[in-house]
Amino acid sequence: ITGDEEILAAARRVNARVNRRIRPLSDAEQFGVAERWTLPSSGAGDCEDYVLLKLKELIAAGVPAHRLFMAQVMPRDLSQHVVLVVRIGSGDFVLDNLEGKVKRWDKTAYRFLKRQSTRHTGRWTTINDRRNQVASY
Repeated sequence: ITGDEEILAAARRVNARVNRRIRPLSDAEQFGVAERWTLPSSGAGDCEDYVLLKLKELIAAGVPAHRLFMAQVMPRDLSQHVVLVVRIGSGDFVLDNLEGKVKRWDKTAYRFLKRQSTRHTGRWTTINDRRNQVASY
């Protein structure tokens, strides 16, 4: 898969499929720890687990890994949340377990805090989400 429309279509399919297949369950409830990033092999997981499965499925479907990265966001309820982002020519689109529709990042209600580096996936960079200056959370 190389074309932007093909990538976005795959993102929509994977987002819907994973969101239907996995049931939300916190790491504390499932593993007895505050945070554990893992594939949701039990059929349940938290936001990071959804992201890891979507990432795995998109790469397996042929989406280039350099087009995908994770982002840490803050929803209106002021908790932290992780989403997967796919980058195409027309912008960055968010795959989210709390939202069925894949949306451009600036059409979400999230405040973007950090994102995974597209050059060094083990590094995270701070995002200057200018919308934060005018948004009221």
